[in-house]
Amino acid sequence: MATGVEKLVGKLAILQHLNNLQQAAQIMAVIMCPAPEKHEAVIKYCVEPLDEPVVSKISRARLKIALPEWIA
Repeated sequence: MATGVEKLVGKLAILQHLNNLQQAAQIMAVIMCPAPEKHEAVIKYCVEPLDEPVVSKISRARLKIALPEWIA
């Protein structure tokens, strides 16, 4: 029978993948949005949180040029 600590560690292994799932959902939201430059929430909650290695510094700089000023 597993102890409480063993059960907790087993559950934490699943939680480690939550970040991957969140990043995938953020990327899908950006891809699916017909006009992310017009939807501040997509930028605020999906583009901005993505950082390296998902979105490189070069890509982030290009996004700032391509998208409206309120994104900066």
